[in-house]
Amino acid sequence: MTMTGPENLTDIVPEYRSRNPVVRWLFWKRIEVAMDLAAMDGGTPLDVMDLGCGEGALLKRLSEERPSHRLRGMDSHPAAASLRIPGAEVARGDLTKPGCLPSAAFDRIFCLDVLEHIEDDEGTLREIFRT
Repeated sequence: MTMTGPENLTDIVPEYRSRNPVVRWLFWKRIEVAMDLAAMDGGTPLDVMDLGCGEGALLKRLSEERPSHRLRGMDSHPAAASLRIPGAEVARGDLTKPGCLPSAAFDRIFCLDVLEHIEDDEGTLREIFRT
C-alpha cells in the first residue's frame, strides 16, 4: 500500500527519518503504542480520528492492519489535504479553532506529539472531548 501526495509531506514530521536513532525509535514507538490501543476493538470496526496526523504514519499503518476501521485525520500543515492514504479521509484543519472537529463520535482519537505545541491546550482538549 502506498501513500501519495506532494513530496514535501515527508517534511511534516522529519523525526521519522532522524539521523538520531533514539529520536527515530521514539517516534515509531508511539505509533506502535497507538496501534495497540486501536487494536482493543474486539474485532469491531472503529471510527478513528488522528489529530495532527502529520504525514499519516499512523493512518497508513491502520489502513494496512485494520482496514475495516473508518479512518480520518487532520493536520494544520498546508500539505495535509493532499495526503492520500487508502481508506482514510484527511483534511487540513486548525485544532485550536472551536468547531474545527466534525460533530461526530469517535471510538478512538489520537493526538500524538501535538498538545505540547498548543498554547491553549485546555480549550483544545474541550474541543476534542466535545466530539
